[in-house]
Amino acid sequence: MVLGPVLSPAAGLPESELGELDKCVFQHARRSIRPHLQSARPLPFRTHSVPWFPAGQWLADSDLRPGALLQHAAGDYYVQDAGSFLALALCDVRPGQTVVDTCASPGGKATALLEMLCGQGALVANEVIASRLAQLQIALERTGLPNFVVSNEELENLVGPLGGQADLVLVDAPCSGQSMVAKGKQSLSSFTPFQIEHNSARQAKLLKQAVKLVRPGGRLVYSTCTFSFAENEAVIAKLLEGSDEWLSVREPRLVQWESKDWPGCYRLWPHRDGCAGAFAAALQRGDSTDAIDSDLAGSASTKSRESRFEAVSSDALPAQCLDWGLSLEELECEVFERLRAFRRGSKQYQLTELLGFPRQIPQHWLQFAYSGSRIAESFAPLRSAKPPVWEPCFASAKLAGAESSSIELSDAQAASYVAGESVRIMSAPKGWLPVSWGGRRLSWGKLVGGVLKNHFPKNLRQQVV
Repeated sequence: MVLGPVLSPAAGLPESELGELDKCVFQHARRSIRPHLQSARPLPFRTHSVPWFPAGQWLADSDLRPGALLQHAAGDYYVQDAGSFLALALCDVRPGQTVVDTCASPGGKATALLEMLCGQGALVANEVIASRLAQLQIALERTGLPNFVVSNEELENLVGPLGGQADLVLVDAPCSGQSMVAKGKQSLSSFTPFQIEHNSARQAKLLKQAVKLVRPGGRLVYSTCTFSFAENEAVIAKLLEGSDEWLSVREPRLVQWESKDWPGCYRLWPHRDGCAGAFAAALQRGDSTDAIDSDLAGSASTKSRESRFEAVSSDALPAQCLDWGLSLEELECEVFERLRAFRRGSKQYQLTELLGFPRQIPQHWLQFAYSGSRIAESFAPLRSAKPPVWEPCFASAKLAGAESSSIELSDAQAASYVAGESVRIMSAPKGWLPVSWGGRRLSWGKLVGGVLKNHFPKNLRQQVV
């Protein structure tokens, strides 16, 4: 047994099962997907519901590649390990709420939370590692829903503007990642005491800040993709120790996965549950506001910061946006402008971005916002008399009103398009147009001389089978 000795008996796994766990850790789990909650379109393959989260689906055919179908490119579903559904089963999100995902990239749980809001309320998707923001951004934009804000902050910097306001805070914590060995994303070093202790300490620090974001009566969900007791139940126990402000939330639907002797904590094991494995726990904050007020008093994070965005009125939108059929009414969000300078070779350029933010967000949230839905952008050399050249961005194709004209592709054309190829179109107006397949918006294309130039996002391109 390679892994068994590092698992505390408190994790609740009988010694007789350790050998089976050892084998399953090195095997790929059953393939699963999460259909877009706002999509009523039938899936192109047979599935079975995941018992702890019925909205999630296991594929009946384990050899099928769900990420290589046009329905995936269209955003009909998200490819996601069934273990990650455990945390979602505890989130209890309702439309109109304020939700914070503190460690949001790559976006599997964040997109689910955004869909649960049904276009009402707002999601703050925070990711502290800047290199992971692009993946998170595109995942959120794929939903076609505008009510999110992306932030790139340490949690203590969110406490001032967001403290005590969130109905739900999800902490999908960085961990030793023991369930990720089969995917090649972790090595056996994740089972060493050093890695476990290091991550446990980091998780405790994250929770110390995350709890300050939850409103009185609100919920905090903590999750990991590791088996270690020290990173799971022990972290929750430390938070609850000596506290009468937080209570464990027990979910009757999940009773068969509840940790032995640890109410409100839930586990999935690869050899039992057919997924990579997961841990999740839900806590509810009491109704008292005393602790929140004292947490915020004197905090450095309450210092005001200047917003990097300026509001754009409907009559101030670039003329090209109206040519593309975009209007503030159709976008269902407020549009703001941000200017950024950058250098390419020996020349300096200015990037102008138009970003959409939910109409319902407080304006002071823009102090910590990194981005919202990207509507359009232009590049122009600094100190140049030439007018800027505007291009539409992926999110605005998803958000544009159904009345705006678009190019509807055949199956063969759509397969070429999502692979990044140009597509010949015989009859259509020239210029920028949204591109659709099966009634779903894919992205933008620019029609020049009967050829549709491809503007499907590079990090979403795929070969269709």
